[in-house]
Amino acid sequence: MRFVVGIVLPALLLSMVASCGSAGNYAGSPAEQVGSPGQGAGAIAPVGPQPLSYVLSSPAATNRYVFVANTTNNTVAKIDESNLSITSIPVGLMPTAVDVTPDNRTAAVFNAGDYSVSLIDISTDTVTTLPVDTYDNTMVVSPSGNVAITYFDPSKSSNLLANPTRNFNDITIVDITGATSALVNVGYLPYAVVFTPDGSKALAVTTSLISVIDLYRGYAVTRYQLVDPTQQQIVPSSLKITADGRFALAVVQGSSDVVVLDLTNGSKTVLSLGPTVTDIGLTADGSRAIAVNQGNGSLSFITLSTFRVTTLYTGLDINSIAVSPDGTDALLYTNSPTTTTAAGETVYVLSFTDSSIQSYPVIKGVSSVIMAPFTITTGVSSAIIVHNGPGGSSSDPVKQFFYNNYAVTMFNMATGVSTPVALVSRPTLFAVSSDGAYGYAMMPDSDAIAVFDLLTQIATGVYVPSTPTFVGVMPGMHTAYLGETYPLGRLSFIEPDQGIAVRTITGFELKTN
Repeated sequence: MRFVVGIVLPALLLSMVASCGSAGNYAGSPAEQVGSPGQGAGAIAPVGPQPLSYVLSSPAATNRYVFVANTTNNTVAKIDESNLSITSIPVGLMPTAVDVTPDNRTAAVFNAGDYSVSLIDISTDTVTTLPVDTYDNTMVVSPSGNVAITYFDPSKSSNLLANPTRNFNDITIVDITGATSALVNVGYLPYAVVFTPDGSKALAVTTSLISVIDLYRGYAVTRYQLVDPTQQQIVPSSLKITADGRFALAVVQGSSDVVVLDLTNGSKTVLSLGPTVTDIGLTADGSRAIAVNQGNGSLSFITLSTFRVTTLYTGLDINSIAVSPDGTDALLYTNSPTTTTAAGETVYVLSFTDSSIQSYPVIKGVSSVIMAPFTITTGVSSAIIVHNGPGGSSSDPVKQFFYNNYAVTMFNMATGVSTPVALVSRPTLFAVSSDGAYGYAMMPDSDAIAVFDLLTQIATGVYVPSTPTFVGVMPGMHTAYLGETYPLGRLSFIEPDQGIAVRTITGFELKTN
């Protein structure tokens, strides 16, 4: 494999351990170690998409610009990727989160110092700043780009002051087009806010109810009690919305039940599927849902037009489902094995075409899965399987090598070909290009980034000038951008189409948390 340090250096072969086969074996390119041999400690931290929080200032990007919040200077840096020029844009106090609307016209900035959202017109750099509710700490932008919503997530802050009054029922809706903001009461302590795919409705999710906000009709709120809060809770992270925006589905914690809410008429249907349902997936057209039943290792296929349930398979070691972005298949796995040390070292590919499954072994237990977008030009659908941290024992020296290190596996969903890759330290954040060709893993403990060519399943380790704090990929491009910890502020770009070239820009305007 190639090992790149600094700006652009010749490739350096480190080490390779072979692993080959077909379904039921490790297959594809040789397994590779990214970085240098190292021992990890502890378990992999949660990965995958996370809501924005003011604890970490994360950049955001269009297909030309990257926006970085300067928390100490009350500005946002606008970096032109083509020439690395920087424009400093004044915003509110202590900007801590940035997001960009899908049309690339507006950057929304959450300011934690004065509890406001600044809207930057990307073409003119003009700024409009609007107030939001005091103590809000999370911001999400709708897929249509018409609104941003801020709310207080208690998992991110212990700030529970009343100054002079306070409730935990309100969210703030910022009208990006009209440049106004409004408080909306959605029920006690929403843990998440999600949107229908068309952006017409927002769903504020608590542990017992869903409040549906009509974003096009005066923010009218309709509350639906999904379970009795004195007896049951829904799992907010399990909420799924069908592609047509008609149904919302959620798992009832520690039970056999899935709640289905019809968003067109408010009707609620409770389906009892098995001993313990833990996750839900949806087909691309939204016609079917697939519930994972960890209790007996089965899958329940739900036809949403009739609520007909067909349960297939038993005894699978699964508790989670990751659906491919094109909605044609899914990867089944467990991150909570219940039997032996080797349990959890099998994944299953589920075809939505004929409901068939194929099992494949993996090098070690699974922590989580990142699905890459379907690559139209090559017809390849890939997944990045994130494995558990160091631990375990094996008489096989190669397997023990992987047990001793952090690792991921590049996995081809169509063929089952896979390449396990050992990492120099713990991966904390992943990003994938919009065409599914490249993936990136950030390893801040070693100032390194892993670059995954998901088509060839070749991995490259890249050391960057300072500790990375965020990794993202510019829309429509393969170029990754990295926020980095540095006294003067630093941002690096990684260009996989140019031999894994690294370009770095340093300046006070880039200083983040």
